[in-house]
Amino acid sequence: MDIGICDDDIGTMLSLKQMVTEYCESKGLDGEIHLFASGAELLVLAEDLDLLFLDIEMPGLDGIETGKRFRRKNSRCKIVIETCREDRILEAFHLEACRFLVKPLKKQDVWEALHVFARSRAGGNSITLWEMRQRVEVFQREIIYAQTYDSYTEYIVGNRLMRSERSLLELERELDPKLFFRVNKKYIVNFSYIDSYDNGELSIRRKHMRVSRRKKGEFERRYREFDLYFR
Repeated sequence: MDIGICDDDIGTMLSLKQMVTEYCESKGLDGEIHLFASGAELLVLAEDLDLLFLDIEMPGLDGIETGKRFRRKNSRCKIVIETCREDRILEAFHLEACRFLVKPLKKQDVWEALHVFARSRAGGNSITLWEMRQRVEVFQREIIYAQTYDSYTEYIVGNRLMRSERSLLELERELDPKLFFRVNKKYIVNFSYIDSYDNGELSIRRKHMRVSRRKKGEFERRYREFDLYFR
């Protein structure tokens, strides 16, 4: 996911970047952080962002006007407003902000905003897996695919290999159906990581899988829905 931070105060921007980085690392999230020292800089990359931390008080193009222009370019991005003036929060309501943070920013508040955002996305619930005999909580969306063996299931999560004793049937009931599909007896896949699909054959990270004949129609319908509404 792409996270933007727009703040003319370099110290605040770098501190917030560190908080966001620590959160992503603690949750195993693949987040790319983009820094903008002005509204004009932000608007160049507006369409690419999934989450934006936006300061209200900036010289020139302030956060309110920046937010209005940003919304015209990107209507799906979640916006977190940061300000040291609570009296200006009302001005930001029309930007459809999902959170308002009062400066100086506190790590607990920033992490809470990030957690709410993470849960709001498809596959936002967490799941408990095992890695090197350690329990690990990961967001469902980070699972690329799951493969079952005789007595356990393996999960590819980013570049990491994790395990659990859940069967694919149990997993199928637990995972977000907007994002995951059981393509055959052995695999459950995450739609967002599919590299190619053609007539029942799909590829994820050079791993080739075949969608079973009886599931092919349902898979293609669900994959189209994912592409239209949840990608």
